[in-house]
Amino acid sequence: MEGIIGRHCQLLRPVRDPRSGMNHFHENPVILLERQLNGRLAYLVRFANNDESYVFSEEVEIDE
Repeated sequence: MEGIIGRHCQLLRPVRDPRSGMNHFHENPVILLERQLNGRLAYLVRFANNDESYVFSEEVEIDE
């Protein structure tokens, strides 16, 4: 998908941030980076509290 950097997404499942230990779910993080991780498409996202985490493409729905 072209032009997704800077767009918001909706989480389709809870995501636990490994650094803070916080669970995120009812949030719309912003996409910072798109890359391949272990042969799968993943996005680095930033949450409202500035936590950042990788999520796989099937774990999010990108806002229009």
